[in-house]
This record gives sequence, C-alpha cells and structure tokens, in this order.
Amino acid sequence: METKREELLLDRELTNQARIVVVDDDIAVLNSIKRILRRHFHVVTFSNPLEVEEYVRLNNVDLLLSDEMMPEMRGSELVKRIHSEFPKICKIILSGQAEKDDIVKAINLGGIFAFLFKPIDPEQLIQTINNGMENRKMKLKIIEQNQELQSANDMLSHSNNMNIKKNQELEKAYQELSAAHETLKTTQAQLIQSEKMAALGNLVAGIAHEVNNPIGAVMSASDVINRCMNKINLLSFDNTADSDLNKYLHMINDNNTIIVTASRRISKIVKSLKDFARLDEAEFQKADIRQGIESTLTLARHELKNKIDVIKEYDDIPHIHCYPNQLNQVFLNLFVNAAQAITDKGYIKIKLFTEKQYLCIQISDSGSGIPDENLKKIFDPGFTTKGVGVGSGLGLAISYNIIKKHNGTISVNSEVGKGTTFIISLPIEQIL
Repeated sequence: METKREELLLDRELTNQARIVVVDDDIAVLNSIKRILRRHFHVVTFSNPLEVEEYVRLNNVDLLLSDEMMPEMRGSELVKRIHSEFPKICKIILSGQAEKDDIVKAINLGGIFAFLFKPIDPEQLIQTINNGMENRKMKLKIIEQNQELQSANDMLSHSNNMNIKKNQELEKAYQELSAAHETLKTTQAQLIQSEKMAALGNLVAGIAHEVNNPIGAVMSASDVINRCMNKINLLSFDNTADSDLNKYLHMINDNNTIIVTASRRISKIVKSLKDFARLDEAEFQKADIRQGIESTLTLARHELKNKIDVIKEYDDIPHIHCYPNQLNQVFLNLFVNAAQAITDKGYIKIKLFTEKQYLCIQISDSGSGIPDENLKKIFDPGFTTKGVGVGSGLGLAISYNIIKKHNGTISVNSEVGKGTTFIISLPIEQIL
C-alpha cells in the first residue's frame, strides 16, 4: 500500500499537461481511451473506482472521465463523491446504456459536465473534453475574479470600518474638546468672579475703614447729645419760655433718634458687605449659613425693596464646613434671578432645614417660572433667557460648580406663571 502511495505522489511531477483521470472496469476500453487522449493530455487510468479518491486528493486533477456501470461503484456515485470535495474538477460520464431520467438525475446530483455513450467516437470525446476544459477554465477564472472581488470588498469593508472608527474617534475627540472648552469657559468665569470678589473685598475693607471712623464719631456725638438732652430736661424754665424751648428740645431729640437709626443702618450695611465678601474667610472652614444668607439679603435689598416680600422659615440648623464667600455668591445669584423674574409684586421664600445628613436651602419665588424646554439647560454655561446685554448666562453655571465643589446638589422645579424653586443640599459632615 505504501508503494502505491509513493507512486501516486511521484506522479505529480510527470507532466505539466492537463491531467485526466479515466475510470472503467473494462481494461480494453481504458487502453482505447488512453490511446485517443495521450497525445493531448496526461492520462491516468483506474479500473477500480475505489482507488480514485485517494489519487485525486494527492494530485491536481483537471478532469474525471468515468464509466457509469461498474461493479464496485456506479460512475455517477463516484462523481458525486468527488464533486463534494473537489467541485472544480470537470466530470464526464461514459455509459453503454442509460435512460434519459438517469442522465438528468446524474447531472443534477454530481455536477456532471457531459454524458457520452459508448461506443466512443474519438473526435466527439476530444471535443467534449476540450469543451469541458474550457468550461472549467472559465469557471476557475470566475472563481478567481470572485475571490478578487471578495478581497477588494473585504478591503473596502475594512477601509470603511476604519473610516467609521476614525469618525467615531473624531466625534469622541470633538465631544471631549467641547466638554473641555465648556469647562474652561466656566473655570475662566469663576476665575473672573473670584478676581471680582477679591477686588470687592479690598474695596469693602477700604470702605469699612473709611466709613466706620466717621460713623463712630457720629454715634459718639449722638450719644453726647442724648445725654445732654436728658440733663436739659431736668432743668426748670418759666412757663412762657418752656413752650418754645420744649418744642425745640423735642425737635433735637427726634433728629437725634433719626441720626442714631441711620448710623446703625449704615453700620449694618458695612458689616453685611464685609460678611458677604469675607476675604478673611476664603479658606474652607465652619460657618453659619443663616448669617451668609442674611448678609446677602442686605446687599440685594435694592433689588427687592418696594415689590418683594421676603418670607423666612429657618429651622435650627448646624454650622457646616464650607467656603462661605463662594456660597454667598450662589445665594446672591439666586436672589437677583428671583427678583428679576417677578415683574410686579411677589415674594421670595427662604427655608433652611436638615434632611438626613444634609443641610438644605430652599429658595422659592412667585415669578414668571421657567419653561420645561429650558429647565435642563439652565446650568449650561452661556445659557440665558434675559436677552442680549442683560446677563452672561454664567451665573447658574458658576453656582452649579460651586455647589458641586462642596459635594452638594442643586436642583430646580418650576411652573410657568407660578414660580420657581431651587433646592440646595450640602453635606453636614464635609470631606473635601
């Protein structure tokens, strides 16, 4: 068996001609066909169809010419088995007797190119084989072209996938760049705001120094007047003089009361300015949120007076660790926005309470409200509904980032025509 295998392997090197395998159990027919074909092709003959499959597996066979009626196996069955493994081989069947239905069935099952009848006509045989070889050549060319097309299609598909991937990468890079740009924009706005606050702090420090001294003098002089008035009231005058004198003394006393009231108010405003800027408290520290809100309300009084009532509902709240001056910026922004949303008369309600581990600041107004389509955008940098020249659209974006810096949250509920509520939640135990 090994010797036969070696012979089959050696047979590969015999010729470069088209290789035809002829199978027939009749030796005389085999020899006759070999004589007809050997001038044109390299012919290998087998009388036993069971040996053919092994040879075909070991050698490049171009065409199989098989007898149909053989004791070991029908030719159509052999062709079918060869076709299932080697569909590129051209197959031709020879038969001495066959019905038309058998021919059609054999052709359909085995991929048979032609069906020839015995006795063999040499010219017809050679012509059929040439046609079969040409047909095989065309099929191989089509297969090759299909493979080239498939390869080109694979390359195009790969290129397309690469383009899609690059586009996705570009889109991702663009989104990251846009996000970075928005972050930079907000950071720049915060930096500008911080510089403004620093300038305000320096200005407030100067004002406080310049105003406190004369206010102190006025308060001191008022106190002297008050004490003098008390002593004058102890003196006795004649009835005629008393009437005019008492009138003047009452005028002096009333004006002194006005001076004291105005001086105290000026002192309170100066103190509120200092509390709001809190440049001496720019670091992270424990602070009273209620005090920050009160000082901010004092500064926002010009926005609120004569048209807005401020309703306060303060629970007993703890002091928390925070950046007081930054939170004051948030409160001022919300108060000013609320005041601008109220066109006629209205109210701002401030609630301070604790919920679980959070200190909550709820600021509600009776203003015009925010449309639903704008609610999701109000914390976006640059978004504003105030019109050109009224606002930069950075106030709420900065407020959002300040609260986020405190590990807190800020949310909004609004209904057009009824008002808006902002809720700020800050951790009572802060870890930054």
